[in-house]
Amino acid sequence: MQRKKRIVINSDFPLLKTGLGKNARWLVEHLYNTGKYDILYYACGMPWKHQEFQRVPFECRGAMPDNIQEMQAIQSQGEKAIRDCAYGLDNVDKVIQEFKPDVFIVSNDSWAYEGMMDKPWWKEIGVIPHTTLDSLPFLDQQIECFKKSKKVYVWAEFAEKEAKRLGFTNVELLPPIIRNDHLRKLRRDEKLAIRNKNNIPENAFVVVMCSRNQIRKEFKVLLQGYAQWKKENPNIKNTYLLLHTNFSEPGGWNFHKFAEELNIDKKEILTTYHCRQCKEYDIKPFVGNDINCRFCGAHKAQINITIQEGASEEQLNEIYNVADCMVHLCNAGGAELTPIEGLTCELPLICNGYSSMDTYVAQPFVYEVRNTFTTQHGTQFKRAVPNPSDVAKHLNKIYSLTPQEREKIGKAGRDWVVETFSPEKVCKQWEEIIDSFPNVEYNYVQNATTKNPNAEIVNISDPKEWVTQLYNKILGVQPDTNGLNYWLSELSKGIKREIIENQFRRIADEDNKKNIKIDESINSFLTGKKDKKVLVVLKESIGDIICSTAILDSINKVYNDYDIYFATKPEYFDILKYNQSIYKCIPYHPIMDNEILMTGHGSNAGLFNVYINLSVTTQHFLNYLTNDRVITPEF
Repeated sequence: MQRKKRIVINSDFPLLKTGLGKNARWLVEHLYNTGKYDILYYACGMPWKHQEFQRVPFECRGAMPDNIQEMQAIQSQGEKAIRDCAYGLDNVDKVIQEFKPDVFIVSNDSWAYEGMMDKPWWKEIGVIPHTTLDSLPFLDQQIECFKKSKKVYVWAEFAEKEAKRLGFTNVELLPPIIRNDHLRKLRRDEKLAIRNKNNIPENAFVVVMCSRNQIRKEFKVLLQGYAQWKKENPNIKNTYLLLHTNFSEPGGWNFHKFAEELNIDKKEILTTYHCRQCKEYDIKPFVGNDINCRFCGAHKAQINITIQEGASEEQLNEIYNVADCMVHLCNAGGAELTPIEGLTCELPLICNGYSSMDTYVAQPFVYEVRNTFTTQHGTQFKRAVPNPSDVAKHLNKIYSLTPQEREKIGKAGRDWVVETFSPEKVCKQWEEIIDSFPNVEYNYVQNATTKNPNAEIVNISDPKEWVTQLYNKILGVQPDTNGLNYWLSELSKGIKREIIENQFRRIADEDNKKNIKIDESINSFLTGKKDKKVLVVLKESIGDIICSTAILDSINKVYNDYDIYFATKPEYFDILKYNQSIYKCIPYHPIMDNEILMTGHGSNAGLFNVYINLSVTTQHFLNYLTNDRVITPEF
């Protein structure tokens, strides 16, 4: 019976109230419920072990270390080291080695896997980069991902179009997942009951924007448009802005300061509170945090919502239904989920069209806010600047709609969301992609990295590049942040390069002698009856394989009492299928390029008596150590 396919999902923790977290939640919930997969969730920004992991039925690990001292050491190295650690770079090899996934899903922005693409396993197993590209032009590391990955999946249609324009046919759209069973339009009596509970007048006109309080989310333009609308229509009273966001988020917008500048009554700006004790939500003007809960009476229990603590999905549906329309404005976005959720609740939507929002404004039921554009310093990203006057114009249009017109627009929006983003459609795509990858036999393919103590090292002037070279060529790994910084520090103290290089070579040599073992699964291919064995290695290609047949007869004559195994990629087996000079073709793996490992050294007995690598015969690679088994001049 075939085992279940093993999957690692690397993204925001699925219980976080972020777009990445929500999408991952619906995906992992669906995959888990199929019963087809063993799942490990590798959560960004969380410690290796966390009590929250007990709340989900699948296995979880966090991207960051548990050890406080280790975390402090990472923090001392600067923002990039902290970011890489939070995304999962520091512990990802540990996850791969322990869980041995057949498929590795990384659903995040491009910085999340920037350091993963050069890992040996990136091309060995089924990797699914699912990336939230949100701006043009693409960054260099985003282009590198297209080049280094067999397939890349993007959240938004604009990213797929741009990638294909640049010639990358391996980039495809895989949209976010929006569950529609708990998001729906409530009856009028239910809506009025929620308003009464939150002291919002039944006949009030409420505009909602639901988002993180981030600089790229253009809350300021919403307030400007709202103020302009009210100024142009002084007879319109009893209106509110509901900003379902965290007013105190570090680096976020100061809404009350904007209100003062724009002459908006602060009482018209509502937000959502969450009680830590009774879990009830409360919609009201922002008055700070740690306030008493009016529902359960708990002292200092209410806080403004955060991505960790906030409304449940059912409560969020009620909050959306408090509103009469939704506005979503941003200067860029990889896949903005809350406007789709608003459409699912049949709210008229006002938004600007750029990046992922292009897809939304293309729909006839969406009110488009026009943009001007600017360029972001540093990244050179094109950034949208939404027009506040368009916001004012569209607010007035929606305010003036008849109930029948509003219902028609709302139904069209929901139908589009269900057809485009439903789990039934998108999760089926995910299953098809995951199931297309074969199971990986880790006892063979994912062997320990073979070290090369004799590697040629070039004297590069840049210290970081030079040390990275030692890791890559001698140890066969990418440098970890702590190790790299340690050796750079040693160089800055005046330690000679020769001493450091010799240390790397010594470590590599000791590892090869003491720690590396031949994997038993290679033995499973060695089915011959003769006591002695020859390994001929030629990874690819068709032309080289055909040319190699010219010398196989000579090899067979010299080693006629040996079983001769030819290691190459399985797709070339048919070329050698009827060749009488070899005993058997076996699947090539990079570990076979190590002659010492194949023929034995020290306590390692090896698997083959003779080693012939037809693709590498230069001074940089060992290919001539098999003592009495030297190839004769006759071939």
